[in-house]
Amino acid sequence: MEKYCLFINLPFILLDFIGKVPYWFLYELLRQIWDILYSDYPRKSWFSALEQSLQEFLQLFQTIFPEQFITKFHFLLHAARNTSKYGPLKRQM
Repeated sequence: MEKYCLFINLPFILLDFIGKVPYWFLYELLRQIWDILYSDYPRKSWFSALEQSLQEFLQLFQTIFPEQFITKFHFLLHAARNTSKYGPLKRQM
């Protein structure tokens, strides 16, 4: 729960430094993905944008941080399809 709170509140914590954080766009992209995956009622029209955002995030992350890329990130590739099939992640827990 603490990681979730940090993730959500990070823009407020780093408000004065956001312009100086070199890879802030990765956080913003991940936040867009998170908002769709954990929304209460995701719309079907969002899933194509979600898939594109997921692929973009994974490619950028792997390019920028190749040593930090872990196997768990692979599961993100299936997130759009699983959310479409089973509903939002919030209800799958």
